[in-house]
Amino acid sequence: LLVIAVVVDIFLALAVYLNDPKSATNRIFGLLTLLTMAWLLTNQFVRVPGLAESSLALHRLGIFFAAPMSALFFLLAHTLPSEKLQIQMGYFYAIVGATLCTMLLNVSPYAFTGITVVNGLGQPIAGAGLIPFSILSTLFSVLAVYWLIRKYRSAEGSVKKQLQLVLTGIFTMLALITATILVPIIVFNSATFLALAPIYTLVFLGMTA
Repeated sequence: LLVIAVVVDIFLALAVYLNDPKSATNRIFGLLTLLTMAWLLTNQFVRVPGLAESSLALHRLGIFFAAPMSALFFLLAHTLPSEKLQIQMGYFYAIVGATLCTMLLNVSPYAFTGITVVNGLGQPIAGAGLIPFSILSTLFSVLAVYWLIRKYRSAEGSVKKQLQLVLTGIFTMLALITATILVPIIVFNSATFLALAPIYTLVFLGMTA
């Protein structure tokens, strides 16, 4: 499933970018797709039993990639389908600065302070450094959905249909992740369906492409 998702993601990123390399929307989508692939691959290596003792670095690398993903998700929602950034440059530089600081914090000893081995798999120990990442990721995600809904309500014609596809992809992905990954992990302590995460992200990326 991971290989299928990565191959299709590469195709989507290239197809969208090459369609109009100068478009800010296409550039943001291509970069978001590449970072999503890096995040998925890192999460896969984390679950390899033989790497349990050295998985702390991989867990930190995973949230290192996750930080810019949420920022790019917001920028995509704010820009789509325009060819130029629609956000003021002051806000843009603030987003870039906050994201870079979060990325550095995520690979520091303050985000994940250590590792414990449970059933042959490394489980990270969360530290206070995860708080800024959690706040920024949640904020960017909520704002992204808000902007998409706001645009959808005021859009007409083909743009409205495009935004409808993007929103459908987002809500479908979130519903699948919540129902088959988050709830089983929280309620039953089961990560059986975690391997389906690449397909869930592909639903969103595919419909957005």
